[in-house]
Amino acid sequence: MRFTDISESLLLYPGVLEMEVLTNEILSDILVLEYSSSNIGFTPVEPDGLIEVCNSDLRLILFCNEDFPMFTEPFMDIIDKDGKLVGHDVL
Repeated sequence: MRFTDISESLLLYPGVLEMEVLTNEILSDILVLEYSSSNIGFTPVEPDGLIEVCNSDLRLILFCNEDFPMFTEPFMDIIDKDGKLVGHDVL
């Protein structure tokens, strides 16, 4: 599927204002922030979802307003180094 096909569909979704391709330059900036010392919390975190996005053929950034439905349930699993589920992250 091409970017134009995807963008035409997603721009019809409530709250989506704009969409752009995530360039390698922007992705590099995101990775610098993700792995910066100021982003380290009480436990080390490996951003598997971000790494998966980095390896995708087509990476998009959506710009949304308050009409975009927010997560009301856990959207991210927190798994320890042994693969055990230890929690969830909810926006």
